[in-house]
Amino acid sequence: MPLPFFHRRLASPFTQWVWAIVALLGSVFLFEACGGSADRPDISQDKLKLKVQRFEQDFFALDTLQLSASLEQLKKKYPRFAQDFLYNILGTVPAEEAIDLPRFIQLYQPVKHQADSLLPSLDSAAGVVEQGLKYFHHYVPQQVLPQQLISFVGPMNGYGAVITPDAIG
Repeated sequence: MPLPFFHRRLASPFTQWVWAIVALLGSVFLFEACGGSADRPDISQDKLKLKVQRFEQDFFALDTLQLSASLEQLKKKYPRFAQDFLYNILGTVPAEEAIDLPRFIQLYQPVKHQADSLLPSLDSAAGVVEQGLKYFHHYVPQQVLPQQLISFVGPMNGYGAVITPDAIG
């Protein structure tokens, strides 16, 4: 069986050598670019501790039979983020919450369970985000940094990450 056209082009000896050289140079460049820590600024004195909140745990625990009362509790615990999540990320409106939220919870329960099994704790992720924010603050010291890292499970066709005035989600 002959190889498809694009496989035949890659199978020529000249093309293989070109790809080998490109891969070697790319690897050298990558290792040099990610090299030692000598050029990194000292961020050890920066005091930043993100408060990690698992919004998806509280959201998926909503009592859909007592939705109004449950939503009020959620909005008290996450005063700004709950509003952003409901009306900007999910795209619902107050008049449609009673229909949209139970349906979303039902449809995305498997996604939430999978996320829980893959990320039982966000401590390591918070450490990486804190370090990145410290470097950012080193170069842009006048910028106010968020103090919270809020995890959430949103619609697949929606936002994967958001930044609000006081949190990263």
